[in-house]
Amino acid sequence: MGHHRSDSDSVTTVSVGGDELLTESECVRAPQNGEFRCPCGEVFKSKRGLGQHKRHKHPAVLNAERLAVLLRRKGEWSDYYTHKLVNLANAMVGSVSSKAVLYQKLASMFPGRSAEGVKKRLIKAKWTGISKHGTQRGISKPQDEIQWSSDESTIVNISSNDSDVTVISVEQLEEERWRTQMLDSIIDSLVKLNEPRIRSADLLAIARKVKFGHVTNDAARSELEALVDACFPIKWNFKVRKTRVVLKALSKRMIRELNYAALQKLYHTKRKDVANSALD
Repeated sequence: MGHHRSDSDSVTTVSVGGDELLTESECVRAPQNGEFRCPCGEVFKSKRGLGQHKRHKHPAVLNAERLAVLLRRKGEWSDYYTHKLVNLANAMVGSVSSKAVLYQKLASMFPGRSAEGVKKRLIKAKWTGISKHGTQRGISKPQDEIQWSSDESTIVNISSNDSDVTVISVEQLEEERWRTQMLDSIIDSLVKLNEPRIRSADLLAIARKVKFGHVTNDAARSELEALVDACFPIKWNFKVRKTRVVLKALSKRMIRELNYAALQKLYHTKRKDVANSALD
């Protein structure tokens, strides 16, 4: 084991089996086999002990580590998409021959979702048309009818009540897909960026809350505006350029008054030119 110190930057280098550890303290003990080390220097014999230490002493670091894992959880359903799934299931349940067909159609409307995943989400959302064992809960088949438009891009749900009409278009699904891709791109960019001047960590937290449906769009907009005001406190006040006023047609009396005023001004500036102007 080697140990040497550099006076220029006061950094201690510890060599353990050919591996060097850089620390700011001279008293460093390398973790042995089966030990878990915290960045602060504490060593624990179990991972559970290390986790308890981080939870009590370094909660901010632990939360940051947990947030970094959220990107891998691709199977999460936000409240927005769960609500959409339940509405589509209610609209299409009367037009399919079996629940399996319903799950397949619903899965085709949500990219990256399988029929089994759709079924499990409906069970977790306590959809009225299904129970844990996949059977109906004594609910009669709805009398609502579903009609597909000629271009097969619009679903129109017509219930027994003429005033109850629900239209679900493919454009809405495309808009949801575009929104998800946009949020994924923003989150990926902010994860790679670490810029304290624009508070990228706060921007990343706002983007994640919007993606998983933890906040509404209005609340996220308010947080973003507050963040912009904090990052850019100086505001430029731009003056609006005055538009030229177009004079209307003048009467003969107003024309005479303007000419008289011009002559008086000319009289006070250049008296010699007054006579010539009057004669002209």
